[in-house]
Amino acid sequence: FARLFDEVVRLHLCDDDLRAVIRSDGPVPEVALNLDTARAIHDGGPWGQGFSEPIFDDHFEVVSSRVVGRKHWKLVVRPVAGTQTIDAIAFNAVEFLPTVPDRIHAAYRLDQNEWQGRLSLQLRFEHLEEAAQ
Repeated sequence: FARLFDEVVRLHLCDDDLRAVIRSDGPVPEVALNLDTARAIHDGGPWGQGFSEPIFDDHFEVVSSRVVGRKHWKLVVRPVAGTQTIDAIAFNAVEFLPTVPDRIHAAYRLDQNEWQGRLSLQLRFEHLEEAAQ
């Protein structure tokens, strides 16, 4: 059965059909990279299957990075075309990216981070990779 199933699948799918694809709404303009925008997106829900929270992508310079909780990256990044530094987190990313390059291309969501009673903007990286030079 497995061999026959594999043959039928290969007739109908190509390698591109099996690649993971992240659909992005593009980069967020630097002027909109703020807590108000993150709050507006959060409040614009409900988000769920078939109507997912917006995801964006851009290129960033990595200002600093450190491992938290043994498997997550906590970063400070700056959009390549910008001046603003922004906190970011990449959950469960250390295993597939043991070191963070100086420049990355990332797919992210705007997030509200609450720490010690203070709200701030945080980018929640869904995927990151070394940026092409």
